Amino acid sequence: MPGALGVLVLLTGLIGGLSWLSAGDISQGPGVLVLAMGVAVMSVTLGPVDIDLERTAGFAWLPRRVVHVLLAGAMTIGVTAAMYLALADAVPGSSLLRNGIGLLGLATFGVAVLGVRFGWALPIGWAILAVFAPGDAGAVVRWPMEPVDAPSALVTALVCGLLGAGSYAVSGARRVLA
Repeated sequence: MPGALGVLVLLTGLIGGLSWLSAGDISQGPGVLVLAMGVAVMSVTLGPVDIDLERTAGFAWLPRRVVHVLLAGAMTIGVTAAMYLALADAVPGSSLLRNGIGLLGLATFGVAVLGVRFGWALPIGWAILAVFAPGDAGAVVRWPMEPVDAPSALVTALVCGLLGAGSYAVSGARRVLA
């Protein structure tokens, strides 16, 4: 996880800095993409070192997986919030938390269903779709870009978060045979 944190800080600084240099501000679109990339980087840490050892362990993995997901989410949201503080002087707290929960849920669901190798695809894909979809695409499709008070965005993020974290906590990373 320390290596992923270093990559997370580097990517966040690079993308946030480029956005700030080009526009003089961090708008919501680049912020969502930065958060999605951070979640994608952290999704790589969700896989076990030895999947056979994990499957035969004599203790429960569920609490350890829950703590791991919470720690990955806190680090991703924290680094993204630090980027906002450094470059925009304001943190969109509620939408940052909502988007972090939803995108992390998509990543954990991706790890549980697709494996660690492709767990990043769901949060990155949905973030790109949300940022570049037209405004009339629907609140569920564009939930990361919706205003803070949009109930459909909050419900979508919570469903993604609970479904993803629950599936990962119960089953762990999907075993992919090379």
